Amino acid sequence: ETHQVSLLREPQVIGRGFTPYVGSLSSAGAGDSKQASSLLFTYFTGDSSGNARAQYCRFGSEGESVGCKDMPWSSRELLSVSGARMGDGRAVLVYTDVRGSPYYQLLGLAEPA
Repeated sequence: ETHQVSLLREPQVIGRGFTPYVGSLSSAGAGDSKQASSLLFTYFTGDSSGNARAQYCRFGSEGESVGCKDMPWSSRELLSVSGARMGDGRAVLVYTDVRGSPYYQLLGLAEPA
């Protein structure tokens, strides 16, 4: 059996300028709405300050965005980031700042307000 990949929507710009990292974490949608099929937390360097930013989006079953929220994520200037979803609706992000100091942070992946 072969599988095909299809483009559901054109690429969207989420930030401007150079970023040394970009990543996303997803979670199954919460609530009763059939349109809210998944949540996506995307992180990157968002501005000239070098501070980390994030975009939190809800997507419908056809791949359409049904709500996004841009937000500051960390006041540190980060060099590398890695994330993983946990089984209980949380996610863990592990990162290093520009001084090489390692950190971790837990996030609750819930509907964006």
